[in-house]
Amino acid sequence: MWASYRQCSAPFWQWAPAPIPPLTVLLSALVLLFVITLVVAIACHWVRRSRATVVNAQASLMEEGRAREVAELVAAVHQTQQMLRDTRGYIQEVETTAAAVQRRLNLE
Repeated sequence: MWASYRQCSAPFWQWAPAPIPPLTVLLSALVLLFVITLVVAIACHWVRRSRATVVNAQASLMEEGRAREVAELVAAVHQTQQMLRDTRGYIQEVETTAAAVQRRLNLE
């Protein structure tokens, strides 16, 4: 079974180690392969998770940017509407002034 070191009269640093059984080598290799696979799977999971976090953050920033753009566009539309109202008021003033000038010219 498990033979440690051969007992002999030589000093311990010259003892020959017992051969490792092939089944032990095979099981050790399988355990090592399983551990490496597990570590790689965990690393891939964390990478995917962090990528998803980054993608979600980018999406929320894009939505926030779009919301800001929409707010700017709405403000621009309101400003344009106000300018149109002001322009209508100026046009009415010009029409009123033109009508007054026309009446005055007709009277003279």
